Amino acid sequence: MRLSELLDEVRAEAPPPRYDVDQVVAAGRRLQWRRRVAAAAAAVLTVTAVVAVPQLAGGPPPSRLTAPVAQVVPMPFTYAYDGFTAGRFRVEETHEATIDWTLNMITDVRDPDRCRMQCMLGVRATAVTDPVFQRERSRTAAEPINGRPAYWLLDREMGDLVLLWEYADDGWAFIARPNMKVEADAPMSRDEMRTVAAAFRPGSARTVPSPFRPSYLPADWRLVETRGIKGSSTAILRKVATAESMRQPTSRTISVVKPPRAADLLELVARPSGVNKTPTAEPICVKQSDGGYCRMRMPERDLDLDVRGGTALSLDELRRITLGMTVADLGKPATWTPINDAFPASAQLTVVK
Repeated sequence: MRLSELLDEVRAEAPPPRYDVDQVVAAGRRLQWRRRVAAAAAAVLTVTAVVAVPQLAGGPPPSRLTAPVAQVVPMPFTYAYDGFTAGRFRVEETHEATIDWTLNMITDVRDPDRCRMQCMLGVRATAVTDPVFQRERSRTAAEPINGRPAYWLLDREMGDLVLLWEYADDGWAFIARPNMKVEADAPMSRDEMRTVAAAFRPGSARTVPSPFRPSYLPADWRLVETRGIKGSSTAILRKVATAESMRQPTSRTISVVKPPRAADLLELVARPSGVNKTPTAEPICVKQSDGGYCRMRMPERDLDLDVRGGTALSLDELRRITLGMTVADLGKPATWTPINDAFPASAQLTVVK
């Protein structure tokens, strides 16, 4: 995504002017950083082999053993905790899920603008050992959280201060906020980050909802990320080879990897209608040097639908995807569909169950 688009997105979400230009640009870069987390995670699968027992000559035939039948099912996009309040901070309901990660915004209940687009909680559901962020600049041990290991580290790319801790056996989470030259200027203090971390508790898994219900998606594309809060939502797909490569490597380390130039990016975006409320009977499609996009205005739902694609997709394909898309009411997340049900199985990565 170009910087101009990032700035448009930040302006669309921004509160009344409170930040200077440098802070807005940094917020835009942070949005891009969150998208790169999609390259961080996936499950390591183990398939049990069934070994045949040879029959011994002259003896009775061996008893037949029935091997369990393995099922191949779509990879779930789930979250396993509710939003919660700790001190003056509120961890919002899960709004973003990637391959095996969930990300939540953190807001200051006394001053909602204080942490806006700057503070977040990330949780990894599957086991990982010796966690390392590839772009971490420094790391120091912190006091344990709920009796488990914790670390302070700096993210080299964004300059964020990160509190990384183990919340269960080989289960890790992090809280990130900007690393300020003057600590008093930070939207969360270190003690407040620890307070939020100590209050986190995992629960039962639930599937992330999505307002999108596509009736057509091109072959060989797979869902890798979903992001949605009341009023807006995004879903991202990549070509199957790229999606498979984004699964966690066998080292099982936490890594935030900058993906290659996304020629094979497919992004579905629904957001509140802009100034132009004129409905469109047909998508407005525009070719760009790095791909293109199609837009449908739906003022009766107070939303604009954008379908953006890299150079691997033609405008005809983007138009077909747009025309086949149903979008639920963005203002009523309770009406959204669990994303594994909303998207066809053919557009999802699979796991062996």
